Amino acid sequence: MKSKRMRNITLGAAVVVAALYIIPLLQERSENVALGREWAGLLKQHSTFSARPTGYPVEVAFRYADSSDENLRKLRTTYELDSIAGHGSETD
Repeated sequence: MKSKRMRNITLGAAVVVAALYIIPLLQERSENVALGREWAGLLKQHSTFSARPTGYPVEVAFRYADSSDENLRKLRTTYELDSIAGHGSETD
């Protein structure tokens, strides 16, 4: 009789845990997946973010900042990059 009661208590606890924690997590995940699909759909409609050819050449230009640039200095200080970086150029 005790084992049946203990099994019922355990089953009841599992139902409570599922109702309080697991079900809301699954609902939130489902909402996030739906939002992700919505945003992905919007991005795919825009030619810049889709895999479709644009029909015109797309030029991407990169520009290196000077080593004395304020933003680079902040990055070096914040992440202590000088302590892990070498002293050569990136191609040495």
